[in-house]
Amino acid sequence: MADTIIFAIIGLISGSIAFGLIGLVSNTLGKYNSKTMSDGYWIINVLIFIFLTYTLVKLAQLIRWL
Repeated sequence: MADTIIFAIIGLISGSIAFGLIGLVSNTLGKYNSKTMSDGYWIINVLIFIFLTYTLVKLAQLIRWL
């Protein structure tokens, strides 16, 4: 149960960051192609999710080791 909650929180964080980054890039470039924005959002979202999950697992392993 705790794993599900942790993954949900990581998903919310990564989704929020990806949404902000795609908005920033779209506003900067002035291009608002829905398909490109959607593809970019999901790619960034998955990469951030993987990074956060890996980082938090390693942090938990370090804390457990101490």
